[in-house]
Amino acid sequence: MDMRPQDWLEIVRREYLQDFIRRGGAAVKFVVPAEKIEHDQLRDQLGKIAKEEGFLFAFVDAKSTKIHMVDKLFHEVARQIDWDDLAYSFVTKIFSNYSA
Repeated sequence: MDMRPQDWLEIVRREYLQDFIRRGGAAVKFVVPAEKIEHDQLRDQLGKIAKEEGFLFAFVDAKSTKIHMVDKLFHEVARQIDWDDLAYSFVTKIFSNYSA
């Protein structure tokens, strides 16, 4: 099935982020483009969509991370998360719900 990158990105937004994930689902997606497309541009667009939908985005490249070793994969994802900001946002949301 041939699909343009923009069409695929819109499906990811609608079917996964706005529906499945928002309702509590979980997913890991691997992108292996068959055609010649700009990989950096695709990665940047995925990150932008995730941010627009209120999700965190982590990019792990098998060239620099041993993704077959779950601890290496986990540490690479964890390294990209601003844990202080995430904790602050979580606590702020909890306290704002109690003060209302």
